[in-house]
Amino acid sequence: MKKIETEIIMSLSEIIDKMGIANELKQLEVNTGDEKKDLEKLGQEVIILIFTKLYKVKDEVYDLISKYKKISIEQAKTEDAIGIFKEILNIDGVRDFLS
Repeated sequence: MKKIETEIIMSLSEIIDKMGIANELKQLEVNTGDEKKDLEKLGQEVIILIFTKLYKVKDEVYDLISKYKKISIEQAKTEDAIGIFKEILNIDGVRDFLS
């Protein structure tokens, strides 16, 4: 499984701080009894939470995508942001960082 780079963690931290969603992330809890379903549902809830406040951190998201995909900011603007956030959420250690 892919490992999270320090630069990506720093970008995520900045985004979470500017969105003001740290406490909301800590309160997210899913317990269906099925770990796989729990992870999927938690990922969905995190994405919904992030996307409701995305307008506050547009430039930071472009920067995160640029760093994650190792592309220019201009190229990052045309990428599939939801898909990239899903990828990032599946990187070992990211969900622990967010909770």
